[in-house]
Amino acid sequence: MVKSDRRLQTRLLGIGVAMTVVAVAADQCDLLAMIERALYDARAQYCQFFAPKPSDRIVHLDIDDAATDVIGRWPWSRKKMAALLEGKISKLPSDYFGTNIFIGASTMSKEEIRRRYVIGTDVVMWGTDYPHPEGTWPHTLPRLRADFADVPVDDTARLLGLNAAEVYGFDLDALRPIAARIGPSPDSLGQDATHRSDPAVRDAARWWKAEYGVGAPG
Repeated sequence: MVKSDRRLQTRLLGIGVAMTVVAVAADQCDLLAMIERALYDARAQYCQFFAPKPSDRIVHLDIDDAATDVIGRWPWSRKKMAALLEGKISKLPSDYFGTNIFIGASTMSKEEIRRRYVIGTDVVMWGTDYPHPEGTWPHTLPRLRADFADVPVDDTARLLGLNAAEVYGFDLDALRPIAARIGPSPDSLGQDATHRSDPAVRDAARWWKAEYGVGAPG
């Protein structure tokens, strides 16, 4: 090793030690947490779609013994929760799923697929959980065929790709040729390509819309 190489290694080691010391000191002073909170607030304010937009006011709610004495034992019913939140939010809590909140369902179960209208077909994003051993790889296509063969093709498209594309802002025009080449397609899943979802079935699954008078799902 030449002298210049040793000098470079010494400098790099010194820089690494200095950066480590600075990071530890910043963490001890809560500086990193402050930066994280500032970035989170900026993301919430400028990069998400809330109704209404978030303010700088924070309300912390606790369920204590006094609250349960007045309202009743937790968990509270949907009707009671609706009454508590009346005037606080502009939609039902479940309506924020699919606009503000989404679910990454790795190796989605058949029960979750069966209850897709209750959860919301615009909410869930199917995942292989690759490379974890409990995931579907390398048997993803057989798993998809077994789980989605009788699912309407428009629901399948949403759960397997469209939701993720919309949430993360993917370029659908750029991805469409790749999807056509690698699938999965209705044919590869053993689906009837003419099988579409029934709006009446979807509405019936989300029964609380009619019960609380908030209209049919969009």
